[in-house]
Amino acid sequence: MAEGEIFPLGIARSRKKSLQFLLQEVNKFFAKEDANLYRIAVGCGYALEEQKNFHQDVLEFLKKHGFDGELGAYQVGATIGVHTGPYPIGFGMVQKYETI
Repeated sequence: MAEGEIFPLGIARSRKKSLQFLLQEVNKFFAKEDANLYRIAVGCGYALEEQKNFHQDVLEFLKKHGFDGELGAYQVGATIGVHTGPYPIGFGMVQKYETI
């Protein structure tokens, strides 16, 4: 997301390659950023087994970068599913902030 709009990071030709690409992007981002400054989660549609494997892969990448928080795992709802189809999988993060 940039300037309030969602933009693709790239294109991959198979499910396996797209997941590898996403993991590479996660790795690149957290090579520059402190992963502990973010709330992080993975999400999916119906492919819960695939999500479990992806969740573990993402967690391993994050731990390499010193992440010691919890990695959430969520199933997308009907609103997102209408736009993505039944088998989306993805990674999301929101920067943490301190309240005053």
